[in-house]
Amino acid sequence: MLAVKPTQDKIRAILGEEAFDLWDALRYFILDHYNVDLSWDEGGKYGIYECKFRKSGKTLCTFYIKENELVALIIFGKGERDKFEAERRDFSPQLQQIYDAAKTYHDGK
Repeated sequence: MLAVKPTQDKIRAILGEEAFDLWDALRYFILDHYNVDLSWDEGGKYGIYECKFRKSGKTLCTFYIKENELVALIIFGKGERDKFEAERRDFSPQLQQIYDAAKTYHDGK
């Protein structure tokens, strides 16, 4: 865990304006709709920073902040996978392909 979380100005400088606007919109959506805790860490091989949104001790999603790029990792538990499968025709072919290509682990996809 980082001792000092990055400022929004620092994140903007790393991401650039377009990716920062997406980061800002997603961050506010999650904070407005879910009761989550945020944790910051170094991004390791995935980026400069990692920001995890956790609810009830489980990771809801993780964002990796990279140079001019924002990577979102969304965790689908069993319930979310079942719901997606039931409604998959409502999603774009591109999103279905991403979902199908994602590896399934013992605790989520």
